[in-house]
Amino acid sequence: MNRVLTRRALLATFGLAAVGTLLAACRDKTAPTPTSSAEETKIPAGALNVRDFGAKGDGSTDDAGAIARAIQAGIAKGQGATVFFPQGRYLLRNTQRAQIKTPYPAAAGISDAYAQRDAHVLVQGARDLTLLGEPGTVLLMTSYSAAGVLLERCADVTVGQLAIDYDPLPFTQGTVVALDPSAGTFDLTFTSEGIPFGLSAAANGFRLLQVNAVQITGQHTFP
Repeated sequence: MNRVLTRRALLATFGLAAVGTLLAACRDKTAPTPTSSAEETKIPAGALNVRDFGAKGDGSTDDAGAIARAIQAGIAKGQGATVFFPQGRYLLRNTQRAQIKTPYPAAAGISDAYAQRDAHVLVQGARDLTLLGEPGTVLLMTSYSAAGVLLERCADVTVGQLAIDYDPLPFTQGTVVALDPSAGTFDLTFTSEGIPFGLSAAANGFRLLQVNAVQITGQHTFP
């Protein structure tokens, strides 16, 4: 008769040390060894971690303020600073208003208000700054009318390994239910997801104003 040895039975029979050795020997040698995020992404020494500024990255806590503080600290630190975003979903519910002076002369009658933009992540006046994530780092935007990441008056800025997602989606979705090639028309049924139909999504993932030598690296696709 076959007898199934439970973990408790093994402990009672062989002892803790022997069971530990036995279980280690029975592990699947072909299973991949987990790698830490530090091994996958090279994090520069002295990088500013957004978690140290209060960001949670849990997908439900509004991390906008913490990320803004981390970026401001990176800019204040000076050239060569890195702001690091560990793996997680960083909800950005609140947006920031970019205080931008219009390039038009006052005589043109154009107010600075026309140059003001809202953004989920705002970087202004940065020099040689890096915003660095790692595989699994997602910035979760919530406003279709605000820019995702706005860089203004920046130079030598690198943005890498930061995926962008939206909730709700910044566009209207639908399904083509009928097609008339001869008339060149089709019927479209809209879903309830995304922004209300008829509104234009003004937000882009990245918006660049008066910048120089900016690098955006990494490609991300969402299902």
